[in-house]
Amino acid sequence: MTKKEVLIIDDSNTSLVLLESLLKRYGYKVISASNGMQGLDLLKENTPDLIFLDLKMPVLDGFEFLEKVRKNGDYTNIPIVILSAATDSESIKRGVELGVTDYLSKPLDPEQVIELTKSILSDRVT
Repeated sequence: MTKKEVLIIDDSNTSLVLLESLLKRYGYKVISASNGMQGLDLLKENTPDLIFLDLKMPVLDGFEFLEKVRKNGDYTNIPIVILSAATDSESIKRGVELGVTDYLSKPLDPEQVIELTKSILSDRVT
């Protein structure tokens, strides 16, 4: 069985390290980027099974990343989960309009991250 691949895009090194170690512990292959532009570059090389995306980042923020990804037909079916401290209704509404799969608020609950990851990826065939 092929390991499911998860792309994490977050400008917080602490968040990246915590998520990477958590997901790897559960057997997922993890790649990461510290901003949306790096995330787009990684998408050209890999098509992950799931993307975790922070909203507030330098260079290319999460919403800009979403807009670019959802316009590209190759990536429209990749589930994307927003990870953000911005839990205002406008941010959530905009994320839904841009086709996010789910929205988790920071600080993250590791158990919730794993349960959501398992749920999303159990339906995907690679």
